Amino acid sequence: MSLNNTTNATTNNGGIVGILNASTIMYCISNSNIIGGTNRGGLIGSTTGTVKIENIFYDKDNSGTTDTDRGTPLTTQQMKNIPLHYLKLDTSVWKRDANGIPQLWSH
Repeated sequence: MSLNNTTNATTNNGGIVGILNASTIMYCISNSNIIGGTNRGGLIGSTTGTVKIENIFYDKDNSGTTDTDRGTPLTTQQMKNIPLHYLKLDTSVWKRDANGIPQLWSH
């Protein structure tokens, strides 16, 4: 999953998930701009219960967050250089946008 948006919430504000509750999240990237709120994260606002987080990355320059317990923060330049196969992304549906950031494209 990839998201490129702006989120603005008062609490539990994340680029992809507000609250991750006793779940697994894997192979995601986010270029979201996170505005305001408490419990904010580049990908996940907050977690409860036992969670498994694996191979998820977000643009720390764009998100304004640097939480490392809920995803791996990368610079915009690092996001542009991350190999699509490293994220286990199907290159028939994943492409790079005009800025070089991986994005999910529809046919």
